[in-house]
Amino acid sequence: MIPDQALIEQMMLQVEAKIHKFGWDEPPQLFTVEALDPETLVMRPKPIFPSGNPADFLEYMAAAFRESSTGRALVREIARASFVGFLFVTASWGNYELTPEQWLTETRSMADIPGSIESRDVTCVDVAGRVMAMHRNRGEEPLASFGDEPVWTTLGGKVVESLLAMTIAVAEKMPAETADLEALRRVNVVTTEQAAEQYRQDKGDSHQTAP
Repeated sequence: MIPDQALIEQMMLQVEAKIHKFGWDEPPQLFTVEALDPETLVMRPKPIFPSGNPADFLEYMAAAFRESSTGRALVREIARASFVGFLFVTASWGNYELTPEQWLTETRSMADIPGSIESRDVTCVDVAGRVMAMHRNRGEEPLASFGDEPVWTTLGGKVVESLLAMTIAVAEKMPAETADLEALRRVNVVTTEQAAEQYRQDKGDSHQTAP
């Protein structure tokens, strides 16, 4: 089902605000989003993430949706007409002062690099091909990137790319009128390097501070 985008945006704002109340030590969370009716969305949690980089695990899940019998069975289970998309929440450290070359070669933990920022991202890809993201740096108010606006997240392109691949895999098994496969296949995924450049450009914007 393809609900009004404003309904998804409202859900994302509520989810981020709720998680923010619990602080900065919450584990990564993956949800499917379903529409009970045109005005009501529900989120259903999916597998608990193991230790390690959650973006890498999302990439593994996206591949499993195509390549493993367990993953394909999960796709069939999810692919109901009520399916709206995937929503992913994670907190991590990033440093957008690094050059693309430094991103690729840096061996230290991001938390140990001067100038690094702890942040939380809420990313959603839906069956209409809409990529929506929220980003909150610690101590600041959240920033939202909805619809056709540039999407940048702490984890860069891998998260969006994996969520997109997972959504396409599910949409291919859904009734044609409940998903827009052409729109999904046209999505231009933002790379980590593009995300870093977008962040540097946006740093000039004024941010209100928050606890």
